[in-house]
Amino acid sequence: RLDTLGVWHAAALVSCESALWIVDSLGVVRYEPASGAHRRVIERPRDTAAVPMSMLCDADGRMWLGLLGGGIDVHGRDGRLLRSFPPEQVYGSRAVTFVDPMLGPDGDVWTLALDAVLRWDGTRLQRLPLAEGEDAHAMAFAPDGTLWVARFGALERYRRDGNVLRRLRRIDGDDGLPALEVRGLIVSGDGLVWATTMRG
Repeated sequence: RLDTLGVWHAAALVSCESALWIVDSLGVVRYEPASGAHRRVIERPRDTAAVPMSMLCDADGRMWLGLLGGGIDVHGRDGRLLRSFPPEQVYGSRAVTFVDPMLGPDGDVWTLALDAVLRWDGTRLQRLPLAEGEDAHAMAFAPDGTLWVARFGALERYRRDGNVLRRLRRIDGDDGLPALEVRGLIVSGDGLVWATTMRG
């Protein structure tokens, strides 16, 4: 039971380096199933309104923590803050939540925020704008390297061309897609796109 680990309102679970990392409103708890050992490795500062919502463990064991309205923070295995990307670096004064941090086909970290995809190129977060339209809420890579993005009432497929994302296809109400907000998106090995909404 998560409550026995001191977890409060869990938002995400990530498996990394034989441990389970649990993201909750207070930070991140590391749990080792083999021994049952657990400890809070990241404590959310009490003077901030930014709440952890998502996390990625990259190939080097760093934790990329998406914060509700607060950008994204990068932590080491021990929880130490290595780097912070506040939303104003990308969107000025807007309170932006970076969602779905993931490893792309190139092995780099990708994340999504409003009208753009952000890619870590080793020195900075590179902003790759989406086609004009609604704010985006979820993304997923297909086996062929293309990127699917979910917007309100629409799914869009993109291909990266250097520093540009080119839209290949859009599926919306004209194709029978309901006007709903997609929060979960995954592409199966055979290229099928699966999306979750409040209605299923």
